[in-house]
Amino acid sequence: MITYTEYEAYFLDLATRYHRIAHSEDNKHFAVMDIDDILSAMNSSLNFDTPSMILENPEGKLTYANNGMRDENFGAFLILQQSISRGDVQQRRAAMDTTKSVGMGICGKMHLDKTNRFKGNKTAPRFIEFFDLAQVKYFKVGPIFSNCYGWRFEFNIGQDAPIYYNPDDWD
Repeated sequence: MITYTEYEAYFLDLATRYHRIAHSEDNKHFAVMDIDDILSAMNSSLNFDTPSMILENPEGKLTYANNGMRDENFGAFLILQQSISRGDVQQRRAAMDTTKSVGMGICGKMHLDKTNRFKGNKTAPRFIEFFDLAQVKYFKVGPIFSNCYGWRFEFNIGQDAPIYYNPDDWD
């Protein structure tokens, strides 16, 4: 089972260690929100002058494979940057190019973490083993918040899970 704590911790670590985002407590470039929060938020403590990552809460499905349950999660993150003037097309294009490059860098790191886990380096969480770079989709976002533009990247992760059935819990 993928816990929400390890899901959020993994992406917080990426946003903190990736120099192009460089999240810190003093310079916030990472947040976790539901899509409804993202669409309705008008103010944010995030600094959108440079790329910021917003992690959406995952959704999922259960499957049965190889004589066991699998917890498959569908996640998404947004990479957003502010364009000072909504009418400045060049500035908007620059923000779109930058944020796409940053998002692709994160996806590349996720793929590398997956590869490294299979080579024996277990520093990334186990759920990254089910990440498939070929399944990542991305979509244009913006304008949102205060003239922010960027991309929303969708991905799948998963992990085998025990079947949660305890006969003592049933009459």
